[in-house]
Amino acid sequence: MAKKVGFDIKKVAAPPEGEPWIVHTRELITSPAWRARSIHCVRLLDFLEIEHMNHAGRENGYLFATYDQLQTFGIGRRFISPTITEAERLNLIEANRGVRKSVVESHLSAFRLTYLHSKVFDPNGTKYYAKATDEWKRITAERAIDIIHEIRILKRGKNNMRCYKGEL
Repeated sequence: MAKKVGFDIKKVAAPPEGEPWIVHTRELITSPAWRARSIHCVRLLDFLEIEHMNHAGRENGYLFATYDQLQTFGIGRRFISPTITEAERLNLIEANRGVRKSVVESHLSAFRLTYLHSKVFDPNGTKYYAKATDEWKRITAERAIDIIHEIRILKRGKNNMRCYKGEL
């Protein structure tokens, strides 16, 4: 039998006390952009959301992920770049990709989840937080299908395409 907590729905349905959490609105999870995600894209977003929660929800826009971290999290190394491209084209993230200049020196890619508030600096260097941009709302079902088709070609290679346009 469930433990009786109280009659106030706000107490019963509230997020766990002392635990970080993220809100996914019904509009987001029923959107074509969200529903079209591949398993690799789901893992990328999960990783970035965990990073966001690890930083108390204050570093969106400055969330960093290395290839090694993403590979450990379950995205095959050859799928990482196409997965980031997929999430960008679905407007679920914005990525400022780092560049690897040599074996020793590399710059991390910074990510922003477009459906969450983000940390921004004005020209004077003053930090403030901006509301979610919700760019994913611009993706229609037809556009999501086109994006997924393009990403499948990237992941499989043009000579090994086994999907048909219109198939999700």
